Amino acid sequence: MVKRFKDGDTSLKDEEGRGRRSDFDDQALLDAVEEDESLTTRIFAEMFDVDQSTIVRRLKKLGKVWKLAGWVPHELSEDNKAVRVAAFTELSFRNEQTPFLKFLVTGDESWLLFKNLKRIASKNRDFFERGIDMLPEKWEAVIEVDEEYAPE
Repeated sequence: MVKRFKDGDTSLKDEEGRGRRSDFDDQALLDAVEEDESLTTRIFAEMFDVDQSTIVRRLKKLGKVWKLAGWVPHELSEDNKAVRVAAFTELSFRNEQTPFLKFLVTGDESWLLFKNLKRIASKNRDFFERGIDMLPEKWEAVIEVDEEYAPE
């Protein structure tokens, strides 16, 4: 780099073709992931005879993330969003007919059903009912922002 500046090249841009050429086929990796989404990066690294970190970088670049023992797109598709909105609408309607949400407690994305709130000694019943009553407002805010998370 110093030599470039001494030669009068003051550009900060890298030249094309600098660095090691990659002959890795991203499409082949994407096809392999879509064929069997349960395979790990270690297995893909062995299949393609590359380092595991290369597979991780390429999958991230392709927009794939590991969730629940499978590779899934990082962004939700329009169909995924529609399914979530439909599920919320149905559950909200069912809760109006027969309230059941106040008996659900969430924590770290795990859902637990408590039929008897007395088992939760640290919180009183009002705490949970207030939280459940706020859900429709929060979901309406999410829908208003094109199904993206809307902070309070």
